[in-house]
Amino acid sequence: MQLNRETQQELTLIIDELRPAALEGRGLIQALGDYTTRWQEHTGIQVATVIQGERPLPLEIEQSLYRVLQEALANVARHAEAETVQLELNITPEGVRLTIQDDGRGFELEAVSPHALGLTSMRQRLAEINGTLTIKSTLAVGTKVIAEVKI
Repeated sequence: MQLNRETQQELTLIIDELRPAALEGRGLIQALGDYTTRWQEHTGIQVATVIQGERPLPLEIEQSLYRVLQEALANVARHAEAETVQLELNITPEGVRLTIQDDGRGFELEAVSPHALGLTSMRQRLAEINGTLTIKSTLAVGTKVIAEVKI
């Protein structure tokens, strides 16, 4: 029974990842909130969210940031052994910054292959919308992923 429930939760997360069309009509803030709530329930890792600013964003920016969040949280669940994640979304007239920071076991950036699929896909998604990805990580403090897009 437990395996069935875990499989169902995993399938729900996978389906959500396949259809960011859920953003349409809801906006990035609502979509991030819904996703992190489900992710938190699935992983048991607590998410604290801070949102600053609000304005309509082009769908391609919302989709890219949503996908970056999904990949970053997947990495936290797989590798970080974290207890909490801090999520910050800052929307200004000049741009958007999404920060995901965990308190888990970080990694040495130099030790990661430059072709690591998750990091590569996040960078590519942001590059397509003239955005940047910054990753800061230490073994003792955890990892911080910052996605920024100028508008």
